[in-house]
Amino acid sequence: MKYVKGNKMESPDHYLTICAQMQQKIDAMPADPSVIGSMTDRLYKQIQIVETLNQEQKIILLKKLDSMMSDSKLFHGDFHPFNIIIGESTVTVIDWVVSSSGDVLADVTRTYLLISEASAKLAKRYVHIYSSLTGISREEIFHWIPIIAAARLSENVSEGEHKRLLDIIKEFI
Repeated sequence: MKYVKGNKMESPDHYLTICAQMQQKIDAMPADPSVIGSMTDRLYKQIQIVETLNQEQKIILLKKLDSMMSDSKLFHGDFHPFNIIIGESTVTVIDWVVSSSGDVLADVTRTYLLISEASAKLAKRYVHIYSSLTGISREEIFHWIPIIAAARLSENVSEGEHKRLLDIIKEFI
């Protein structure tokens, strides 16, 4: 599949690479949790309010969250291709409403989940490209997947996406 940009055809990998490079730049930025808020605190609250998880599942997920090493880097929280504006010579990231201080791998995992809602193939390519750029393995990124999937359940997602996220969580816990 190719996309037209001006008179030039571009592949999805071209755009996924631009996204991954931009996410890598964001990931490198320090963020003070006392100023911008903590990703961990936000995830903790989101998991606690999910009604379709039972108490045992929540305990397992919150213990896993407690055990995760969290960095103090800029966590966009809603990073996906529709929140990126690509100009002739600039790339602009928009929608910083849920940004906080957190772990870059959690942000990449959330990006994976958001892209995979539309296309599992593109989401896998995104993680592959991000891993190639950073040297961070897919396995390291996906340590976060049950936690991010559980937190996503607290958001306004479709019934099909809700089921998919529950399946992901059940697979990992």
